[in-house]
Amino acid sequence: MGNAPFVANVLGDILAAKIPVYTVAIGAGSDQIQMRGLASITGGFYQFGTSNELLSIFNNITTKIYGEKVVKAVSGTVGEPTVPNVYVDTTMGAMTVSFSWKGNPLNLTLTQPNGNVIDSSTNNPNIKFTTGATYAFYTIRVPQPGQWTMNISGAVGDKYELFASTTDATILTVNADKDKYISGDPIKITASIEDSVSAAPTTPEYIHGATMQVTVEDPALTQFAFDLYDDGLHNDGAADDGIYANAFAETGRGGSYNFNVHVSGNNNRDGSPFTREYPLTAVVTATSPTVVSSVRANANPSNLNSVDFTVKFSKPVTGVDITDFTLTKPLSILGATVSAVNASGTITALSIMAGNDFPQNVTATALTGLSDTYTVTVNTGAGNGTLRLNVINNASITDAVLKPLSGATFIGETYTIDKIPPTVSSSLIPDATSTSVNFTVTFSENVTGVDVGDFALTTVNANDAVVSSVRESVKKPV
Repeated sequence: MGNAPFVANVLGDILAAKIPVYTVAIGAGSDQIQMRGLASITGGFYQFGTSNELLSIFNNITTKIYGEKVVKAVSGTVGEPTVPNVYVDTTMGAMTVSFSWKGNPLNLTLTQPNGNVIDSSTNNPNIKFTTGATYAFYTIRVPQPGQWTMNISGAVGDKYELFASTTDATILTVNADKDKYISGDPIKITASIEDSVSAAPTTPEYIHGATMQVTVEDPALTQFAFDLYDDGLHNDGAADDGIYANAFAETGRGGSYNFNVHVSGNNNRDGSPFTREYPLTAVVTATSPTVVSSVRANANPSNLNSVDFTVKFSKPVTGVDITDFTLTKPLSILGATVSAVNASGTITALSIMAGNDFPQNVTATALTGLSDTYTVTVNTGAGNGTLRLNVINNASITDAVLKPLSGATFIGETYTIDKIPPTVSSSLIPDATSTSVNFTVTFSENVTGVDVGDFALTTVNANDAVVSSVRESVKKPV
């Protein structure tokens, strides 16, 4: 695409002319964020892929430009037992079937719902056949409603791409909830499909009861699948309102996530079955995990032999052990150590295959027990003083895609350890010339719970003497 200054120079004119820009990012080194941003701001379309996916990407762009809808996209192999098919419903006015291959020429014929076969020699004014060295496509006006079968022949094992699109009366809308994501953010997909049958509809006439299944390919080419729902339980609004939604949460890797939404159901006009597909790409920026907090998990002050700290990270991490922590303490505390580390928060078990986010020397890594929260147990040793846990960054803590912990040593909350019992350092005896006398009792440290039950009198010829009250007089600085 040109460099950034060139884009900046022409973007104003593009926006003023209301020209949609369609962008394609190929390979991990492409500027995916800028490509997606340019398409988004101009109302265009962005897709990420590999060089092997160029035809399907440009077919997607073609359908956008000409207002067509994708009904089938297949990457297949000659000789597979499953034969691609497309269901044509009564909302469709025309259909284009594109076919491409590499290497030896392949052949595509179409079987109509009535059993008649269309091939390159078919003489019909509503059917046009175009071919080239590595591609062929049929354009069919007023296709017969029903199931069409795509017959592919050639050398067994050869690869092909097949793409079918139509002009039709339905309106399929698919959106992601944001333009940009950071790793760990869920990507919410919302979709609806309209089939207006009223002469002048005043509100969208959604198709209800449709099935919407989503396939996802992440930056490491790992495949996922999930469903969109219209049940009021998946951030989709009210149940059965025609809006379908769900969120995809496996976004640990940075890069482009390619979604394909497969829609099937029955249209509004005559109840005929239909199928549609919609591609969508979302860009995720990878971020390193950080320490969010390190807080006390027990009461403070404490005289326990061990205390716990709760350490929370910005995302689930692994590799956390006692070597990732140090203690800050005075000389008055002896023998204090970090004794145990246990995962206590959101725990996931993952099998991660190497992708763009992995170091080059890593081919496959199994990571289990990732957690965003850990309980760190500290033996408090002997003596009094303050005890603080520090989280150090020694490059051993990583997230699910091996991005290391970011940031310097993290300093959290502190315990006051108080194990040495207080002692009475003095009890001053006043001049006893009154009917009541006061004693001043001094302890070695601040204490609590002192009342008349803590004192006894030793008397001579004063059998009626009692301790009548106790009050605090002076508090030592802490």
